[in-house]
Amino acid sequence: METWELSAREAIRETVASYSHCADSGRFAELAALFLEAGVLEVRGEDPLHGRAAIRTFLEGVGAQLRDASTVPMIRHYVSNLTIDVLSATEARGACYFLAVTEGGVSGTASATHVFRSAGTYVISGTVLDATPAQAPVRSASIVKVAIAVAAIRTQRARGGDLTSGEQSLLRSMIGASDNKAATALWNFSGGNSGLERVVADAGMTSTSSNPSGVWGFTLT
Repeated sequence: METWELSAREAIRETVASYSHCADSGRFAELAALFLEAGVLEVRGEDPLHGRAAIRTFLEGVGAQLRDASTVPMIRHYVSNLTIDVLSATEARGACYFLAVTEGGVSGTASATHVFRSAGTYVISGTVLDATPAQAPVRSASIVKVAIAVAAIRTQRARGGDLTSGEQSLLRSMIGASDNKAATALWNFSGGNSGLERVVADAGMTSTSSNPSGVWGFTLT
């Protein structure tokens, strides 16, 4: 193996490590800069994201959702089994596994394939993230907002009334605009885990479980 290839491999390892460190610390502009200007990020099941601006916007949205749904907003990505195939002095391919951990424990696993191109150093021209298989329990994230809405309505009716105008406004924001702060307010109003668990039990959703830390976005289903 020639010296230039050894240097390329080290540069690629640094790029992959920087990807995780930037994600974990919320430095999404720096993470997006690890891609070529016309780079592509594809998350299986989602539309591909083209260009640094689109990638940064997507990642900032994911980060905001984590902050709003967490008591302690933190995430750590652990990378393993990185393989590198250097195709030329300007192009390489890589593959690795990710393990993501948040305050609630292991939040998911994924495999990633990367295409790297040399632009002074090696940057990413394309990444495909393939998440944990659908049959494994996954975090419901915003999907659980429907159950939160039901729990809030049932809570108020148990008190002998309907949602107030303020509560109705929160519900519209949560469902219509996927407002996480509104979801948290209604979650607390309806009793958190206990309110959700009553809805889940009555609906016969036996594969859905609340998060022990009381974070609605970490509900598993």
